[in-house]
Amino acid sequence: MLSKTTGLDSYAANFPCEDREALIGFEEVRGGAIFDGHGGWKISDFLSRYIHPTLLKHYSSYRNEATVSQRLTKTLEASFDELETMVTQKLKPPYQVAPDELAYSGSCGIVALVIDDTLVVANTGDSQAVLVSTEKNGSVTSENLCAIHNTTTEEEIADLNERFSGDESILVPN
Repeated sequence: MLSKTTGLDSYAANFPCEDREALIGFEEVRGGAIFDGHGGWKISDFLSRYIHPTLLKHYSSYRNEATVSQRLTKTLEASFDELETMVTQKLKPPYQVAPDELAYSGSCGIVALVIDDTLVVANTGDSQAVLVSTEKNGSVTSENLCAIHNTTTEEEIADLNERFSGDESILVPN
């Protein structure tokens, strides 16, 4: 059984805060999203406003999936893809983001969705989710629920090199 206890923390030196969050609730789905703004607040703000309606739209499309986990996973994948498209193609005019600013700003993000005892997490960038449990004997355990996606991993470097072959500016050393 999943606990009803949740927490949110922010690093005090991050001022003004570029991060945004959203609570998610529709039909039997509950969850939350955190967007860690990089280079400004505009993209994380945009994502926090659009995550709920985007998830709701895609959740309705996957009603016939065999399991709750498959339904939530496909909903998250489709929603992340749509939000990425919205950011890159539609964000500039309403948020008045100049093309050069869009290239240097962004957001990491993590979304967790729960139905009954099924939890599915999706992330982008270096946002992480950790499941903390208290065992019957009182000991506390933790489990990382997702992988980091940034240029500290060989997989991400290879993916970026493949997707943006020949663009020397795409990889910036950490």
